[in-house]
Amino acid sequence: MRKRKITDTRKVGKGVVVITICTLLLFIFALSTNSSYLSYIAKDKQTNILELPYVYVTINEDFPPIQSWTPNTTVTKKVNFHNTGNMDILLRCSYLERWGQVNEAILSNTFDHDGDPATSEIDVVDKGWSRYWPLYSGADKEAQWMDGGDGYFYYMKVLKAGEVTDPVLNNLTLNELAPSAYSQKEYQLNFKIEAVYVDADSAYSYWGKRPVIESDDLVRW
Repeated sequence: MRKRKITDTRKVGKGVVVITICTLLLFIFALSTNSSYLSYIAKDKQTNILELPYVYVTINEDFPPIQSWTPNTTVTKKVNFHNTGNMDILLRCSYLERWGQVNEAILSNTFDHDGDPATSEIDVVDKGWSRYWPLYSGADKEAQWMDGGDGYFYYMKVLKAGEVTDPVLNNLTLNELAPSAYSQKEYQLNFKIEAVYVDADSAYSYWGKRPVIESDDLVRW
């Protein structure tokens, strides 16, 4: 009498179940088209079917080192963002500007340039924003980011896996009228980037904003 084979599945995880199903499909395929069996196996091994999608973004920066920075001098600082994950994403970005090191008094990022309290203060450092950034004021402006009014700027496109945004910043210029108090002080301009996969509900859950994704090239926040 043939003994019936019994399989204990109590400790079988989801990954094992998937592999078992694939093996069964390969066996059925071999029975029907035996001549193609080896090539089918080869193709199956080349595909990593268990790889999970992940979101990852890096900040690219072209910022050559400088020995000294004097007033009315422009230095290169190009910044963009690279989707190094394996899925398309939605982006938002913020930046922090500060004068002075952590353990010392922090100086203001603006100063009174004319002694008149009725006029606005101006930036110690003029940021050379690119024409794609909301704070750019040139006539050739091409908005790719939107000021969310919450300290973040939102990318108005889907950033596909492997793609890189256009630069958001090109250079920095120390204002020619910068007070001497800023001499020998450390200046920092740091960017923070956040990403979620392309889903309006996910964006709302994490960021409190629900985008309208009309196409890969148009996301309305």
